[in-house]
Amino acid sequence: MCHPYVSTFKRPKGSGGVSEVRKGSFKIEKPYFDQKLIDPLTTYYPSDDLLEQMLLAQDNEIKESVQTVKKLREKYCR
Repeated sequence: MCHPYVSTFKRPKGSGGVSEVRKGSFKIEKPYFDQKLIDPLTTYYPSDDLLEQMLLAQDNEIKESVQTVKKLREKYCR
């Protein structure tokens, strides 16, 4: 689970294993947080409420990631 706050693609199309931007691993999806709350290029010092919301979201993502890895381990490590 990765939610990059600021990212740019600086390599030419087709280099480094990237054949199509916006597909597969490089698919661009709906932002995790509403951009009215978090502006990726300017939100470096969030309010206490927003910081708490972000920390809870990260905690939930970690729990979901661990469950996904455990399922993969059960599937492939028999």
